[in-house]
Amino acid sequence: MDLGTKIKVQREKKNWSQQELADQIHISRQSISKWEQNKAIPSITNIVMMSNLFNISLDELMKDDEILVNKMDAQMKIARSLRNIMISVLIAFVLFIIIASFHVNISRMLH
Repeated sequence: MDLGTKIKVQREKKNWSQQELADQIHISRQSISKWEQNKAIPSITNIVMMSNLFNISLDELMKDDEILVNKMDAQMKIARSLRNIMISVLIAFVLFIIIASFHVNISRMLH
């Protein structure tokens, strides 16, 4: 069973409307609707909150949804790549500053 269906089933077990669940996790009702239709994926923070509200484990909520696992894995890979790019840019900038400073000091010494 996919995550969206599990969210809907658990919500209905509690006899909550989409709005009631949305109010408890401080998001819009439309977000709940999108999740239940598998048009969007909740953040890990919201998944944890729902796990607590539904009193079920994260494993129960997320297990067996291969699409979700693949999407989250892809998002994590993108985040790691972006982090690595930002670190590389920062290192290049620091090296540029060091080299420029060194060049200025050498120029002053020669004149």
